[in-house]
Amino acid sequence: MCDPTGISETAVVGSALASTTGAGAAAGTAAAGGMSASSLIGIGGTALSTGLGVLGSLGRNAQQAYTYDATARNANIALANSYNTTQAKDNQEADKTATQSFDIVRAMAEAKGTATAAAGEAGVGGVSFANVLSSLEMKEGMARGSNDENYTTSIQQNQDETLANQSKAKAIINSTPQPSNLGLFTDIAAQSVKGGLKIYEATNPSPTAPKPSAADAGASLPIGGGGGP
Repeated sequence: MCDPTGISETAVVGSALASTTGAGAAAGTAAAGGMSASSLIGIGGTALSTGLGVLGSLGRNAQQAYTYDATARNANIALANSYNTTQAKDNQEADKTATQSFDIVRAMAEAKGTATAAAGEAGVGGVSFANVLSSLEMKEGMARGSNDENYTTSIQQNQDETLANQSKAKAIINSTPQPSNLGLFTDIAAQSVKGGLKIYEATNPSPTAPKPSAADAGASLPIGGGGGP
């Protein structure tokens, strides 16, 4: 999958490894500096928490990618199946229309033959016979026109159904959150910085001014307490 941010998965994983490695190195430095056991435990806990947080972010991103790919794949499969179904319907309508057209032509040919035979036996001809044939031809034209119109309507309905299925598949895919390497990188960077600051503060405590002792406080007072000559 191509991510528009251009940040590769290798860079993201590298950042994760760097954060956990840096935390471990800081803990090792603290141990070499002779820090107390409680401080070391705190630093180790921060490093572990940061590493687990990074792994959790990687896991969530991977799960989101899997969900998106699976959703898109299933939607496309459903859409392809709908295409096959629509094509089968179109073929059935075409066969049905061709059969009905043939039946109409055959029925009208039989009707014309019957009318011609009847007119010959009755000695009917001229304008009267022409009117009979014209009426049969008009009926044939109307029947074939209605048949063609039904076919066109059915095909249009199938096309509308295809468009609806396309829109449905697109909506399903678009409604599924896509994994973002940029978001993953930002999350990992934030966790790394947060963990790194905690470890730095633990390994480099800010200096505080020593409180004066009671003896020092007493020594600073003038002898005699009154302050007079």
